[in-house]
Amino acid sequence: RRGRAAGKLLAVRFGSTTAAASFLRVQKSFVVHLGAIRRISGGELIMCNDRVISVARSKLRQVQEALASYRRARSTEEG
Repeated sequence: RRGRAAGKLLAVRFGSTTAAASFLRVQKSFVVHLGAIRRISGGELIMCNDRVISVARSKLRQVQEALASYRRARSTEEG
């Protein structure tokens, strides 16, 4: 069945963070890794591979907050 496994995420522990917490659904068709986002421009994500992904209007604030939180956590882990 198409898409059956796509809705399931495995939580894997890496130190103090959970890998599943690094992924976020930005619209019905896309789940992205927060570390792969280069920047947010308007209602779109610019990914590290230069792909542009639209963010659902209802998810934009959630994505912005999750990305900021992810980057804060990464900067504290590194330094």
